[in-house]
Amino acid sequence: MRILFCSEQLEKYKNFLTGGKKSSLPVEYYDYQELKRILRKCNERMLIYLSLTDRNILGRAIEYLSGKENIFWAVIDSEGIYNDPSEFFHIGAVDYIDNSVNIKDGFPKRIRRIINYLKKYRNYNTLQDYSDVKSNLNLPSTGWDEIKNGEEYKFFIMYIELDGKEELEKQWGKSNLDRAIGTFKRYVEKVSKQFNGKIWIWSGFSGIVLFPFDGEKGNAGIFGFRLYLFKNIFDVEESLFPKFVSFRTAMHLGSMIYEKSNKGHIISDTINSVFHLGKRFTQPGNFCITEDAFIYLPEVLKRYFIEIGEYENRTILRLKRIKI
Repeated sequence: MRILFCSEQLEKYKNFLTGGKKSSLPVEYYDYQELKRILRKCNERMLIYLSLTDRNILGRAIEYLSGKENIFWAVIDSEGIYNDPSEFFHIGAVDYIDNSVNIKDGFPKRIRRIINYLKKYRNYNTLQDYSDVKSNLNLPSTGWDEIKNGEEYKFFIMYIELDGKEELEKQWGKSNLDRAIGTFKRYVEKVSKQFNGKIWIWSGFSGIVLFPFDGEKGNAGIFGFRLYLFKNIFDVEESLFPKFVSFRTAMHLGSMIYEKSNKGHIISDTINSVFHLGKRFTQPGNFCITEDAFIYLPEVLKRYFIEIGEYENRTILRLKRIKI
């Protein structure tokens, strides 16, 4: 779930929620015009904090947000000017912060409490109808042929990284290592094509694979499952590594602007989030998936995943060990 702060006085409230400190929960700051633009294109869950100091627009903003699926709103009263905050909760608010609340050291914990509340009482896990999703975002029905350069689409995004980089670099020469990595990259490419996936970025030991999302199917999860299921066959028949390989994968469903000739330098919140999930949270040999992507997996596949916690305010599940 994305956390947004919306105000017409952004400079005054910049970093208000985190106190200027680096936080595990990134907060995005927008004015109301920017917020409307984002909401028109995006289908992600959001918690949007509105500033009470914007009195001339606050009522219209609350009315605008209240009719949207998967959008939750809260109020910040930084000057302590409102006497009865319960009125906001009566019309749908999920949080209220005034000048008596010290949130600088406990914002992530506060957000976790809000999410627990939403899951229990506010249909946090309820999906939008597919028709609503398709009307809000470009969703290719047949795959890559419909995807245009520079346009925003929703993808299943998978980060893949070979484990043991430092050890392999010490033991192998560059040419041997490049050839071995090449066999693994071809393995990923071969399996991903079966599910309409493409390697979008590959650099050294890691890469990103994209799968266009049509609003309904989650076959990208089967791709990840097969990577692990047939890994031993790859080790024996194709790999040039001196021993069986270990790799980690992380998958998320999110929006991004597609650039065909990407060289790995494009900045995207969604890509960064998947990269961090794979690099910082996912353990060697594991396949982790966000709840946003998990809910679209085929039912037969869901039983092979277990919930293991949260990262960057998202519920994360991990593929169980596959015994062959």
